[in-house]
Amino acid sequence: MTRMQRSAILILLIACGQPAQQNTNFPEAMFRGDARHTGVYETKAVARFDDVKWAFQTQGPVRSSAAISGDIVYFGSGDNHLYAVDLHSGREKWRYKTGGAVHSSPAVAGGVVYFTSRDECLYGVDALTGNQLLKYQTGELLPYNWGFDYYVSSPLVAQGVVYFGSGDGHLYALDIASGNVTWKFNAQSRVRSSPAMADNVIYFGDTQGYFYALDSATGNLKWRYASEGTKFNPAEFGFDRCALISSPAISGEVVAFGGRDGFLYALDRQSGEEKWKRDYEISWVISSPAIFNETIFTGTSDGRFAHALDLATGKEKWRFNATETVWSS
Repeated sequence: MTRMQRSAILILLIACGQPAQQNTNFPEAMFRGDARHTGVYETKAVARFDDVKWAFQTQGPVRSSAAISGDIVYFGSGDNHLYAVDLHSGREKWRYKTGGAVHSSPAVAGGVVYFTSRDECLYGVDALTGNQLLKYQTGELLPYNWGFDYYVSSPLVAQGVVYFGSGDGHLYALDIASGNVTWKFNAQSRVRSSPAMADNVIYFGDTQGYFYALDSATGNLKWRYASEGTKFNPAEFGFDRCALISSPAISGEVVAFGGRDGFLYALDRQSGEEKWKRDYEISWVISSPAIFNETIFTGTSDGRFAHALDLATGKEKWRFNATETVWSS
């Protein structure tokens, strides 16, 4: 398995645990565009790429996806900061320092930016000023022996609650109005998958290869699916073939996600029953899939191609050969 370290844009947004003034100048924004994480955005498409409009230099790698709310771009960096940058000029508006690298993608809601950091905290900062509104410390980081742990769970904001995974093995639900944890679910391994939500059900995966559906109000388990990765012993390969780092996408009655076991999965989101799975022959599927027009789009690592498949059957529609690994979402 290729072990190249790649840098990608990462934006983290923080949910406020204390009452925050609702600011209509900051539209909601989150990883993958909406709670279902379809990766579909209602905006004018970019017809072609010409010149670079601006570039902003940080002092660390920028991994994962930026969030745009109004005229501000929010993103995190391995230099421990969350940045707010003017969309049009690329000039810095403010930065906020945490105790660790900021490698998750942000969510903006009610004028607050929600994000997590490698210091195992969830933060909430004012979208306009960067002033801290919330800091919530999660538990001790669980062991992970395989080195490749670049990406972390990005917050989902829905119905007044921030949902996020943690390296302590839990999926958290934190009430925005009170700042209190409503519930937490123990997956017993690091949760790097970003949760998605549909019809009051939360979906996510863990680093042991299990995929979960939880009641969003109570955290009670509805079902659990064991991926192929749960059958593997990483020591036999010399690298991780278990973790579900790819974040789920939901369309209709299907929830889809990829794994380091080299498979792309489509499950019935009500029952957890497998509809189909696609074998990429060991090549990691870290890219979080997008779903549009009954087509699912994903990328592969060692396979080095972007892939479009029929959502109902998993049959190939087309593929685009890239020159390097495809890890972006």
